[in-house]
Amino acid sequence: MNPRNDACDRIALFAREGRLIQHGWHRTADDGRELACLLGAIGSNVTSPEVCPADVMPTWLARLLPALFDGLPAERTADLGLRFAAALRSGSTGDDVRGRWLARAEADARASACAAAPAWAAAWAAWAAEAAARAAAEAAEAAAARAAAEAAAAWAAACADAAAAARAAWAAAARSACYARLFEALIEEMERNG
Repeated sequence: MNPRNDACDRIALFAREGRLIQHGWHRTADDGRELACLLGAIGSNVTSPEVCPADVMPTWLARLLPALFDGLPAERTADLGLRFAAALRSGSTGDDVRGRWLARAEADARASACAAAPAWAAAWAAWAAEAAARAAAEAAEAAAARAAAEAAAAWAAACADAAAAARAAWAAAARSACYARLFEALIEEMERNG
């Protein structure tokens, strides 16, 4: 009996059967199936990184996985869960993997921070300002100055709300993509020594 192989088998099973969950350790589905996060899939007794068996993975990796896995796009949990199980089974989880992965994570963070703001954000702001001005001009022609000011204010508020919602959606998608890149980099570094 090999605890790491057993853990890999369970993680792969949960991934194949669509039973991996995010933002929680263990749950029971409406149909009675056991659901678990990536670490929780190891066993029902795994409810935190600290109780993850050392003969399955080192503490640094157990502590890293919940945040990385929870940040993934939901549609990627099964395929990355399978890849992780395979990498854990045949790859390395030593300090050299941690060091290389941290270097890649730092490089990714720098690239993300240095990237120019998306062009759509500037275009959206220009469009919103132009639309607010156009609405104010149209309202001024059709009604008194007070009505124009109120219409422009309402339009500007609506544009600001829409822009904020678009920025939030973009940020969430970018955050999930970043987590996916970091998780894939971790798997690649584990496989590199396999």
